[in-house]
Formats: sequence, C-alpha cells, structure tokens
Amino acid sequence: MIVIEPGLIITNFGEVASTSVQGAGDGGAYDDFNRKVAELTEGAYKGPMAKLGAGPEAVAKTIERAISAGHPRARYRVTASAKLMIGQRRLMPDRLWDLMMRTQFPTPGP
Repeated sequence: MIVIEPGLIITNFGEVASTSVQGAGDGGAYDDFNRKVAELTEGAYKGPMAKLGAGPEAVAKTIERAISAGHPRARYRVTASAKLMIGQRRLMPDRLWDLMMRTQFPTPGP
C-alpha cells in the first residue's frame, strides 16, 4: 500500500468552499463562525500559505512516480505544506498538536 499525502493543493476549491459557507448565512448562531471559516479557507488558497501548496499536476506526478517505482516508499508527501505539517506533528505530543490546531481555526459559539 502507498499513501499519497498531498497537503494544500491549489485549485478553485477554496473559492467554492468559501462561497458555499458564506451563502449558508441565515442570521443563525453559526453566521460568525461560518464567516471566519470562509475567510480562513480563502486565505489558505490565496494568501501566503498558498506558496506552500502546489497544483493538481504535482499530485499526478507523485502518483506516477510511486506506481513506476520498483520499490515504492510507503508514503509520498506532495507539497511543502504537507512536509511542514507532518514534520511538526511528529515533533509534538498529542495535546500540544491539538492546542496548536485549535488556535488555527475558529470555535463555534453561542
């Protein structure tokens, strides 16, 4: 078995996801949360984080390399974002990783 770990893949997904989350605003309790999620999602695809991503062709090339290898590796990380995040995860205990993840994303509230 081979695992492909793509990280951030730059497509129009960020814009589509952002628009759909913002479009769900109905004046309810999650409007602020949805707005923040939409901003973070769009920022990941268009902001500085996008420099750590790659296009879908990078995933295709990695898959081709993996299936063509005589002795493929178990895991292939595709983008700089995948390498960075997986490397950080290895260095942190679960509680610290969970704390870091919580600081990156909004928490829904009443």
